[in-house]
Amino acid sequence: REIPAFERQIRGTIEASGYTYLLGGAPVGGEEFSRAITDSLPTVVLAVFAGTFLLLMVAFRSLLIPLKSILMNALTVGAAIGLVTLIVQEGVLAAPLGIPGDVGVLDASLPVLLFAVMFGLSMDYEIFLLSRVQEEYLAGHPNDEAVVRAVGHTARIITSAAIIMFIVFSAFIFGRVVASKSIGLGLAIAVALD
Repeated sequence: REIPAFERQIRGTIEASGYTYLLGGAPVGGEEFSRAITDSLPTVVLAVFAGTFLLLMVAFRSLLIPLKSILMNALTVGAAIGLVTLIVQEGVLAAPLGIPGDVGVLDASLPVLLFAVMFGLSMDYEIFLLSRVQEEYLAGHPNDEAVVRAVGHTARIITSAAIIMFIVFSAFIFGRVVASKSIGLGLAIAVALD
């Protein structure tokens, strides 16, 4: 890990004194918190992917359905995080959204939070739709017809839920705290993309 200049200077000075020390304070604590969150992201992602894969594999007796679901939902979450980064960190369209152009960094918890919430919501839609497809297929309809019937039965419900979530998440953008704006923006973008 790269140690920030201020921390490196303080540690160097204290280490030169020969005393045993513990370094604290808001900047160091913030850095350690960010590092802990960032370091846990791969474990969180792998655990969610593994659990999702196993659940969908058992539910639908398929290897392809869980793989496709995980890939598509991961792409949606990744795209949402990328767009939030572009807006908050790079300042693209930040002004119209009321986000200060000089923020420069995302809150460290944002990727983990966005991943967990959006992946869960996307999977909820996915399971709802796939369950209906499976019901139609088990009722004797061919694959194509089962998909058409399932989408016909679930489209309004899924779309209505998505619109409600988009409105609720978008409301966070009108707050004053950049972290809340970023979370709301990310979730709204992810719902729209999904």
